Amino acid sequence: DTFLQLQEEAIRLKHADVAADSEEAQRFAKAYWDMITEFTGGDMSMLANLVRLGQFEGMDPKWKEKQALANAYIGRALDAYFTKLGVDPFRRETE
Repeated sequence: DTFLQLQEEAIRLKHADVAADSEEAQRFAKAYWDMITEFTGGDMSMLANLVRLGQFEGMDPKWKEKQALANAYIGRALDAYFTKLGVDPFRRETE
């Protein structure tokens, strides 16, 4: 349920042209990242598997289109979020 709610929120923010580095987008990015870390239990090695699952191979084309739309915004919002925090969760802290 949380995933679907956040997906809808990403699409809403994208359609509203909310900047990825805005306060609203950063609250969204935090909520999205919190969902991921809760799901993975903080095990970042699981991220590659989540990305593969996110491809939704064999899924309905409308679902895939919706996911692609959400992912475009999510990626930008998370990039801004991690930059602001000064961390790279996929590697190490940035300097």
